[in-house]
Amino acid sequence: MKQLFILFVLLSFSFQLMAQNTTKIFINNKKVAEAIVNPDKQEAILLIKKLKYKKYNPFIIAVSGEDVGSGLYRRSLEISGEKSIIIKETKNKPGHFDISKSGIAKSLLAGKNIPLYLLLNPSNPLMAMPSKRVFLGNVVMK
Repeated sequence: MKQLFILFVLLSFSFQLMAQNTTKIFINNKKVAEAIVNPDKQEAILLIKKLKYKKYNPFIIAVSGEDVGSGLYRRSLEISGEKSIIIKETKNKPGHFDISKSGIAKSLLAGKNIPLYLLLNPSNPLMAMPSKRVFLGNVVMK
């Protein structure tokens, strides 16, 4: 009976780990923030130091996990705030989004909390698959 209980506990932990995504932020080709995000809880915060990263050349958000890597979906990044901005995935790099030219850095430098979402739409519009919107974390620059 104990072995069955232990097996059940281990399986429940493994299923919880599968439903997570990892969000990483790279500025000037250096990792500056990372968070493991559970899509059910919208609590993840990616904190960036304002004084250190006022100047940026590439500002890249990288996502890895359950929702990345499948060819069934086209992925886009939604940056919410005063207005919503949608950024397409970098070609030949699944889960990478370059937000350098999006103008979102001004909002970050102002200290605003900016939520990120991964939009998953079927790669073939004729497929009978639902679109998804997955929470990736809140980006804050202090």
